[in-house]
Amino acid sequence: MRFYHRPKFKKILYGIIAAGFIFGVQALDRALSRTTDYGLLSTAAPHMTLTIMDVGQGDAILAQEGDRQILIDGGPDATVLEKLGALMPVGDRTIDLVVLTHPHADHVSGLAQVLARYDVQRVLTTDVPNDTATFFTWRDLITEKKIPVDRAPTTKQEIVGNMTYDVLTAGTEQGIVATDHPGNSGGFNDASIVGMLHYGKEKFLLMGDATIDVEVSLRQKYTDLRADFLKIGHHGSKYSTSEAFLDAVQPTYAAISVGAKNTYGHPAWRVIRLLEKLGIIAYRTDRNGNITASTDGDSLQIQVEKLP
Repeated sequence: MRFYHRPKFKKILYGIIAAGFIFGVQALDRALSRTTDYGLLSTAAPHMTLTIMDVGQGDAILAQEGDRQILIDGGPDATVLEKLGALMPVGDRTIDLVVLTHPHADHVSGLAQVLARYDVQRVLTTDVPNDTATFFTWRDLITEKKIPVDRAPTTKQEIVGNMTYDVLTAGTEQGIVATDHPGNSGGFNDASIVGMLHYGKEKFLLMGDATIDVEVSLRQKYTDLRADFLKIGHHGSKYSTSEAFLDAVQPTYAAISVGAKNTYGHPAWRVIRLLEKLGIIAYRTDRNGNITASTDGDSLQIQVEKLP
């Protein structure tokens, strides 16, 4: 027994195939030409993404234009390797510039892992050392792999592709830091490299773990600190992010890199309330996962992995 007439079945089958082809072409065309709600550009347009990576209680930031990358800090462990694998182009094992803002474990530990597994072209760091095994591993890998090192604040600017990273301060240039003071506001935190990343007209102010003392110094030193995007200092701790500083920066967006249920009380309630008061749109990695800002140099859009 036959359940269909063969010629009619062929006609239906060909129609389904043709319709599927047309639908696929239309979908591809839409995918290539659209601008999404997050401002991602068409494949023909150059653009940069800045991702505050969710690495727990630490900092790790990837700025990327095509296959050119700047990695700023590496978080407390090997989580950064997983994040880089997902964000960088398939097969890309080269990072143009790695920046260590300061030598605390929640910034340098992951970077030691990165140096071991990636071809790092250049390192930017300070002369501030730390007496830990992780820091010694980081330092020894730089020597072993003969990676060129630029020193802040001697080096004032780094350029990768169309991305420009300006060193605004590195603490030690003003004699702020002599030794570390665990648990206090200063120490290595105030030795952080504070950088302004430029892409076209868009600016991203990346504070490391700098505290209010450094914020005051920056306001005295620079007449214009305005930035569209601010990476909040020191994981949103009570020692950072004053109202006067936020008034000087005037960010539209802010991001806090912080671990879920951390024991430090980060981010401080004062900081959260202040961001709300000033109408700054704030995201945090413990609730939003990766926080990605995308720009073509003229406008800025934000994408997060999850909503709280």
